[in-house]
Amino acid sequence: MCNAGVDPGAAVVMVSVMWEMLRFVVILCAVAYGGLALFAMLFTNRMLFPQPPASYAPSPEIVQIPGSPGGEGIATLYLPHAGSDRLLLYSHGNHEDLGTVRPRLELMHSLGFNVLAWDYPGYGLSGGRPGERTVNAAVEAVHAYARDKLGHPPEQTVLHGFSIGAGPTLHLAVQAPFAAVIIESAFTSAFDVVVPFRFLPWDVFDNAARIRDVSSPVLIIHGTSDAIVPFAHAKRLLSLAPRPRSFLWVEGAGHNNLPATAGAAYTNTIRRFTEARPVSVGGISD
Repeated sequence: MCNAGVDPGAAVVMVSVMWEMLRFVVILCAVAYGGLALFAMLFTNRMLFPQPPASYAPSPEIVQIPGSPGGEGIATLYLPHAGSDRLLLYSHGNHEDLGTVRPRLELMHSLGFNVLAWDYPGYGLSGGRPGERTVNAAVEAVHAYARDKLGHPPEQTVLHGFSIGAGPTLHLAVQAPFAAVIIESAFTSAFDVVVPFRFLPWDVFDNAARIRDVSSPVLIIHGTSDAIVPFAHAKRLLSLAPRPRSFLWVEGAGHNNLPATAGAAYTNTIRRFTEARPVSVGGISD
């Protein structure tokens, strides 16, 4: 009789080959993950902060304040409003500077605010290099300037961050109770815009984590057709924001055209929200 079965030697070879293949796959995945992490470390700042050429020239309106970790000056623009004690501290998007956002600042000024805006390190006439650490240090310096030099304490200050500007805005918002916080076209975190899950143990401008600790009323404004930061980010941030929390969803609006698309609803919502009245357009989540 023949004794049929698997050759023990062949079985050992097969198991060895399988383990080698598994080891190769694990090493390949580790190398790919390490390469992705290295790429993120080296190029995230370049992608987040493209540093467009300055759109404005030095003028008496542009005041340089110390604020960069390296000692470089931060360019600020202050639009005072006679008879108003309220300040709106505005943090712009990553393709803008004080020159290109001037119309937006004047729109906010028309609502009765003193308006203070600033340029990120490396933007406009600000010195230094942009990055999460330097941008957050700069916004702290801008707030200190508003409080100590311009006379606007946190309880009379509305923080307003557009797009990437929501990052420094929420960084500042968790440090003290402000009059109100407005975030517009904001992402939950920088990496969440690229992939819908946390793929690295660190992130940049983790707004979803910070918004939980804000002690001020929050208004979230977002376009339902935003192709840069999907609308889902806004809904997620709203679910995490403390109460009372308000929102304005602008139907059909993209990333950069919210005031134009919403029209009077945009200014009316901000005015009523910052005056502690019920928001009639959009909604209140409580």
